[in-house]
Amino acid sequence: MPTPAEIDERLRFTVDFVNRAEFWVESKKILTMRLISDRLGDELIQETSLRENRLRANEDR
Repeated sequence: MPTPAEIDERLRFTVDFVNRAEFWVESKKILTMRLISDRLGDELIQETSLRENRLRANEDR
């Protein structure tokens, strides 16, 4: 397990959220869903950036 300084800020927020939440769902399930959604969000942002860069490159041609 990484030291507290090495933990990504989004992961820390998710862990705080899970610790404070009072759901009838296991914490592992909530944490896993949050981490997956963060990863998908990052991928979508990167994909959008690539598309925008390609459009700019085509306009310059």
